[in-house]
Amino acid sequence: TDQSGPYTAIAAGLHHTCAMTPDGAADCWGHNGTGAATDQPGPYARPLAVTSWLPMTTPAGWHNEPVEITYTCTGGMGVVECPGTDLVTTDGADQQITATGAGTLGVTNTIHLDTAGPTADMATGPIAGGPLTGLTTDELSGVDGLDVVLVPAIGQAITVKATLDCTTTSAVTAIDAGGPTVGPAECSWTAEAPPGAWQVTLHPTDVAGNTTLVDVGAVLVLT
Repeated sequence: TDQSGPYTAIAAGLHHTCAMTPDGAADCWGHNGTGAATDQPGPYARPLAVTSWLPMTTPAGWHNEPVEITYTCTGGMGVVECPGTDLVTTDGADQQITATGAGTLGVTNTIHLDTAGPTADMATGPIAGGPLTGLTTDELSGVDGLDVVLVPAIGQAITVKATLDCTTTSAVTAIDAGGPTVGPAECSWTAEAPPGAWQVTLHPTDVAGNTTLVDVGAVLVLT
């Protein structure tokens, strides 16, 4: 062996030496009377990079804030350099984040990140003769629900859970059974409001757990 390297680990015997190459083989040199200095193609076990990330995913399998992936290395042979920290800040489903440190087996993590809240509007004008109606959308994790908050001039606010009518599916589809839950991309909504003068805000929520506040303003609901 020409011993040109690079090597990830080295071990010396009495009359021979072996060193591990990045692909897991062993280059050996020295006295070879018993074959001790014969190259060994391997591959031999290299340490595995094990990952952890913060924050954890939501129950639906999404992250809703940037994800910091850190690595530790365990098992195998030799001195290694673990991969550095990865910070995932771009929204998107099925993002493949691959890391390989010197002398380690690579590891790939799949990240589903949605940090943007859904949108919502109200089609009903400032004077409503019936239910309040509108549209809510979310193009990534999908729509999960919408609350309508009614605040009177005097008294306690009322929260009405809107009824959704969703005819479209999200632009994102789960890659496999382990993929995240995905909701509809667009829903019309209807909410029954008691008669009276109200300050109205909409609170749509997406599957990733993001909530948006939309201030509609004053609405007079007639009987």
